[in-house]
Amino acid sequence: MAIFFLLYSWHTVNRHNNYPGICLRVSSSCYPFPLPWQRAGEGAVYISATGIDWEEAAVPGLGLSYGITWGNDKFIYVGAGGSILASADGRTWTECASGVEGDLEDAAWGEDLFVAVGEKGTILTSPDGTNWSKQESGTTVDLTAVAWGEGLFVAAGKTGTVLVSTDGANWYESPSGISYWLKT
Repeated sequence: MAIFFLLYSWHTVNRHNNYPGICLRVSSSCYPFPLPWQRAGEGAVYISATGIDWEEAAVPGLGLSYGITWGNDKFIYVGAGGSILASADGRTWTECASGVEGDLEDAAWGEDLFVAVGEKGTILTSPDGTNWSKQESGTTVDLTAVAWGEGLFVAAGKTGTVLVSTDGANWYESPSGISYWLKT
């Protein structure tokens, strides 16, 4: 069983028996798109129209994949060694220069902007998913998750770190009151 967060509603998602170690992430913004189910991890990206039958996507230069998001009519994948790849159909992927070497852990789309987060407080932004700019996070803590909702980007990481931003460029710490590793 896996739980994922969609705006303010929590949903339970059953794991497929063929993929017991990976949570399935469903993005409702993809439903008009023919491949609404995505899975990233273990060095592969899989796509499915049903969530039952899976097809491995051919991804160039694929290392360990950590996060995948949908926005601006494309998927953005982030992973090990600063890798960022973009795809309009989930099957054909193009490498994008991130300008960083550390692992990127997660990505989100909101307010006409992609945001990717990763090791040592790395935050990258892109309006198109192709051209990325590094932003100042104010932390060196590894950031492991990012999400968009209600006009805010929220990035979370190790030691309970939570950062918020309205524009993806200016980030402020929001005390979480916990010291645990946060990950979606």
